Amino acid sequence: MGNETLLEERQLIVQSAVMTLLQQVDLPILLSMVAGGRDQFVSHAKRHWVGHGFTDAEFRDAFRLVEDRAVELTPMERQ
Repeated sequence: MGNETLLEERQLIVQSAVMTLLQQVDLPILLSMVAGGRDQFVSHAKRHWVGHGFTDAEFRDAFRLVEDRAVELTPMERQ
């Protein structure tokens, strides 16, 4: 239970950070973050999400969540 619970709690903290971020930005900003790519997102996030002790993998997971949300909000083109 110990390590597994800790990992689940860490995932929840990352998800919470992403949800807070998503509440603060509109769709154009969200899309520009995704367009900038993971490395740019992680570099920026590391300067602003301090005190959590996020690992590189957690920052990458956060970007994946941001990407997923951008896909959900972007209307699909119909051909």
